[in-house]
Amino acid sequence: MRVFRGLTRPFWYLWMATLINQMGAFVLLTLTFALARNGALDAAGIGIINGLRGVGSTVGALIGGICADRWGRRKVIALGYTTSAVLMLLLIPVWSAPVLGFLAVALGVSGAFSQPAAIAAVADVVPADDTARAYSLNTWATNIGLAGCSAVVGIFSDKHIPLLFTLDAATTFAAGVILVIGLPQRTDAGVETKSDGDRPGIAYVFRDRVFVGFVAVGFISGLLLSQQGSSLPLDMALHHVGPRVYAAIFMINCGMIIALQPYVPNILRKLDQSVALACGAAILGAGFGLSTLGPGFAGYAVAAVVWTCGQMVGSCVAPSLMMKLVRSDLRGSYQGVAMMAFTVSSAVGPIVGGYCLQEAGRLPLWGGCAVAGLVGAALHLMSRQQRNRRAAQLASRDEQTAPPSASTASAQ
Repeated sequence: MRVFRGLTRPFWYLWMATLINQMGAFVLLTLTFALARNGALDAAGIGIINGLRGVGSTVGALIGGICADRWGRRKVIALGYTTSAVLMLLLIPVWSAPVLGFLAVALGVSGAFSQPAAIAAVADVVPADDTARAYSLNTWATNIGLAGCSAVVGIFSDKHIPLLFTLDAATTFAAGVILVIGLPQRTDAGVETKSDGDRPGIAYVFRDRVFVGFVAVGFISGLLLSQQGSSLPLDMALHHVGPRVYAAIFMINCGMIIALQPYVPNILRKLDQSVALACGAAILGAGFGLSTLGPGFAGYAVAAVVWTCGQMVGSCVAPSLMMKLVRSDLRGSYQGVAMMAFTVSSAVGPIVGGYCLQEAGRLPLWGGCAVAGLVGAALHLMSRQQRNRRAAQLASRDEQTAPPSASTASAQ
């Protein structure tokens, strides 16, 4: 099929590693249940453990992005994946609250540490015109893997939590090995040619107004997406809608992504990417706004179909456009900052949504989501010309500085 053709061999190593890693994401799905069943922590304590993991992820993404540019993609990936595998094994016998807190922070750091390198590596190994398709296929692999992981958890989670943790460690390590073997030396772009003294620091990234503006608009989408796992199930619970309905909504979202995500880049190929993101933000907000059609399965299902369409647009276009707006030798640092912002939005979103639902009710919450989507769309359109100028400037710069062999190295 055309959608799968023409991508480089290193990209398919990345794709396979993503699939394997997500198929084994058992700790992510079962840690909260394991802690609850053990009884060593109350609900507040479990919430703190999950929060500490989020704090670790925020820090790990920023540090990992910087290290990806200074050490090279493969070293960061090897360290992050190996450390995560070891920490997952250490979780099995430990139930002391202080030690769990430390491991939660450490696991958050290690899990996020390697992600900027892995995401930036996609842009390193595929031509610029194929990045949207590559990121779309990577999102596809993530959802296939999570669907398989959820099925396994549903079968084995009652009595086999230690086994699932062990399998997660094994798949994490295996994914790291695949990435280290499959990524070519050129994914360490700029590491060999620039000393640390010649390379701009992280302050350079935060001073980049075009990029900061891009991340700020993405923060709005992150706030909206966080409602899927927080305010949506809470709204259902407050209206006596059971978890089976929420599971069905989750499957609608996952099923649509698995069935349609590979074809989204082809549908959007003639659209300016900022325009595409504007459409995606408006659709995402409108979808969550349509949650006012609930409570009830039909209303929530219609809303899920709509916001999933917006989610699919953003997941392939946003990382592709971002990589066109940043220097190729600083892709890891930029990706680390972007991930940090998304992690913060994932933490802030549930707080804002829960407070709004409690104090104002469901209509202001979901109506506010629709308005937020429109605001994000407007900001994308306002930034369009500025982004296009930046992308053209960097493309010209990369063409002038690229070594003669760079055009063929990615196919190796």
